[in-house]
Amino acid sequence: MLLVYHKEMLSTLVNELANLLFPTHCVGCETPATYCCDTCLQKLPDAPASPDRTILALFDYRDRRVKRLIWLLKYRGGRAVAKILADALYDRVLDEVVEIEMFQPTGDPWLLIPIPLSPQKRRHRGFNQTEEIAKHLLRRNSRNFERGQSKGLASFDLLKRVRDERSQMSIKERAERWANIEDAFQVTDSQAVAGRHILLIDDVTTTGATLSEARRVLHAAGARQVFAVAVAHG
Repeated sequence: MLLVYHKEMLSTLVNELANLLFPTHCVGCETPATYCCDTCLQKLPDAPASPDRTILALFDYRDRRVKRLIWLLKYRGGRAVAKILADALYDRVLDEVVEIEMFQPTGDPWLLIPIPLSPQKRRHRGFNQTEEIAKHLLRRNSRNFERGQSKGLASFDLLKRVRDERSQMSIKERAERWANIEDAFQVTDSQAVAGRHILLIDDVTTTGATLSEARRVLHAAGARQVFAVAVAHG
């Protein structure tokens, strides 16, 4: 745990140094000091309809500006980009979820679970970009969302990746993507998941294989309902 903490600190310092050397500009209009200004954010195209209607996505990943934001989230901006995307996801997608009464006012808060990285990728990157989005969503709505509890410790570690499979983005065939992600996830504390409603979050979805497999594992551990959202689809 201490090693992960130091890795995250190092990643933050690297990002801050990169921002000093290469100042940030809006991905759309190049306005300085922001990764995406409000005007350009409103112009980003909506995600195409997903083959899986139980997965909601925000932006169209085929758009160059969206693709650039996801790249910055993973490799340059990290936490600053995560806040922009989390706010947009909440305002334009999760608001709709609340309106259709997915959240029951008298029920328990939904567990907020990001798709985990493999241990190897987590060590290499220093942080999980989807977890950063989840943290900002939690700050936006701590009444309806709850950070997962695992063995008494507040964490997003109720779901873990148990093997370092090939990147889904590198695989073209749909069937191969589904085979690649099979049995890649494991629930770390079934008691914490059993009977709960869960909001499952990813940065990018294409075929829906990753979110569907994670949802299958959570249901098998006793989750009552698992609702899946992604920042981008395409």
